[in-house]
Amino acid sequence: MLQDHEGQFQGAQAKWIGHCLSALAAEALACVEGASLALRRGVHKLEIETDCQVLVKLWESRTSQRSEISPILSRLEDICRDFRDVRLSFVPRTCNQVAHICAQLASADNPLVEWLSPPMELQSHLHVPCNLDSHE
Repeated sequence: MLQDHEGQFQGAQAKWIGHCLSALAAEALACVEGASLALRRGVHKLEIETDCQVLVKLWESRTSQRSEISPILSRLEDICRDFRDVRLSFVPRTCNQVAHICAQLASADNPLVEWLSPPMELQSHLHVPCNLDSHE
């Protein structure tokens, strides 16, 4: 989900990942897709939030590590070169509910879903305080 600096909904996307090496790889691919969406929408400063601390640590040490997701991190790094500023940060799982709800809305039958306005399933989760704290 994209939010502006005031926490206002700016769009969202969910993409079905049929087969993946691990939950870590799936989370990294979700970050790639999110960064790609932000780039298409003209975002200049990007903060990617994830509830996967391992991913954040691998991102921070991406030049000196060789993990199973190194190729995915390289793709993310390539996309991120087009932003003025990028940060990948950890948020508790309870603060990442919107992303999990979006992910559940994609399926093999509906592999790519994009919203310009928030779908009904997200309405009650958009103004949860922890989703706004990191954008102030």
